[in-house]
Amino acid sequence: MLCSHFGCVNVTWSNYAPNDANARIVSFNGKEYRLNTTSHDFDFVVSYNGKSIFIEVKTTVGNIKCSKDFPLIFETKEWEWIDNLQNQGSLHYIVRVFDIEGSPKAYFLKQSLFVE
Repeated sequence: MLCSHFGCVNVTWSNYAPNDANARIVSFNGKEYRLNTTSHDFDFVVSYNGKSIFIEVKTTVGNIKCSKDFPLIFETKEWEWIDNLQNQGSLHYIVRVFDIEGSPKAYFLKQSLFVE
């Protein structure tokens, strides 16, 4: 979705590890992706009009109809990262993706947005 909107050259996936034999393998739409198991402050960064947009993604296998059974959990370091970005004036999104193993649907949660 991000590549189709911004162009793949402008999107960096922080956990993507194409050559790491120790990475966790995740399948999506018949394609396998290798993901680092190390924790990052964000999942994606998008370069757009000279700005950086940081994106944190929270996924669940459940669909939105049973969202109360799948809480949206953030670690303290994630809240600190968001707070730090706000203080720097950076743009950020939190994305909740439901039904990640079936028919994923993303919901973009944002505090505010101003992209020129």
